Amino acid sequence: MKALAETRISVESSPDGGTLYRFPTRPKARGFGIFATLFGLAFTGFAVFWVSGSLQSLISPGKNASPIGRVFDVVFVVFSLPFFAVGLGVLAAGFAMLLGRSSVRVTRDQLIATDHLLLLRYRRRQPLDAIRKLEVNVGTSSTNGGPKKPMEGFAVLSAETDELAQAKAAKRKPTGGFRAVLRSVIAWGYPRDWLRPLADELAEHCNAESHRALVADDGDAPVGVIETVGSDDPDTDEAGQPYVPTRPIDATADVTELHPGLSIKLPARGIRKAGKGTFGFAVMWLGFMAVFTTIGGPGFFSANPGFWPAVGITAFIALFWAIGLGLLLSALNAGKRRGVIDAIGDTLLVTKQSLFKPKQFEWTADQLDDVRLGPTGTTVNDRPINCLLVTPKQGKPVKLFAERDDDELRWLAALLRRELRLPS
Repeated sequence: MKALAETRISVESSPDGGTLYRFPTRPKARGFGIFATLFGLAFTGFAVFWVSGSLQSLISPGKNASPIGRVFDVVFVVFSLPFFAVGLGVLAAGFAMLLGRSSVRVTRDQLIATDHLLLLRYRRRQPLDAIRKLEVNVGTSSTNGGPKKPMEGFAVLSAETDELAQAKAAKRKPTGGFRAVLRSVIAWGYPRDWLRPLADELAEHCNAESHRALVADDGDAPVGVIETVGSDDPDTDEAGQPYVPTRPIDATADVTELHPGLSIKLPARGIRKAGKGTFGFAVMWLGFMAVFTTIGGPGFFSANPGFWPAVGITAFIALFWAIGLGLLLSALNAGKRRGVIDAIGDTLLVTKQSLFKPKQFEWTADQLDDVRLGPTGTTVNDRPINCLLVTPKQGKPVKLFAERDDDELRWLAALLRRELRLPS
């Protein structure tokens, strides 16, 4: 492992008697930054093009503009605002990866992390005596749903406070929600072998006698540093056995121990829970299309007379109706999906039933490479959707039960790995 002096992080004394750690721009994030910037520009540009007609009608209404048409233009502009927000957010992330850098300042009683982007600053403060541990998390990537590979050049250094630790143990949101998690980030997008020596040095600051971390049940327990890869669990528990997390509080799976093996019944979760936002988005989409078709449709046809223009307009509107109906059908299918997983001896048998024809999969343990929580490759509201990812040694990975919660899928995957004696 590199020493801090061997990295490109500069160490200075700050005017208040503390220590300042200055980072350069993120050396391994430029590829991500270029992609995010181009995608953000394209997405924002499309949103501008999409709404430009309605904006022009609102700014310079014609003499024959109808009140109903102006109402439609307002609705169209308001509906387009989330698309602008997504495009600008991706664009900002791209600029942050290309041009941004981090700095960390440690005073007598605080750790102050700052993200710099040109003249912009975003600061996050943590009292030193509230920090329980420091974590260096290495990002992961996978191709076509295959096994995850660590990205050593893209890691995140964060601080776990008493509040975050208690919320994690109780499986609840921390006070402050996502902002509390965001405040825990010290530096992101830098190589692991830069962040680990920095974490060790920051732990020494936290463990100094003047501000030793006071942790419940442990008295003056020192702040430690851990390294994790992605969101994977440890391989073994404290007894050296294959690690299986505790059953999540909201898990609905019915697990029956057999001799040998186990049988897991997965009941349907319902549309709202299983859809993971898809149902609400589909309803919003179809509602917009109903307004668009009712108010804007006649205007499009009257402004473009003729057979072929009418065919083109009809096909255009029908395409967007089909997208909305497809999303709604997907949410209904996920809400009705149920399944049975049997791990008997060295055989894994999975049966899933939904609105359509039931599907069944069967493998022996020696045909499998891995079973764990993995990505589907789909996101809803910027949230990645995960699944029970079964990876055979030959053939493509099989993605199952994406409608269920991540914690439940992680627990089930660990049960199956232990039962089938697969490596953790």
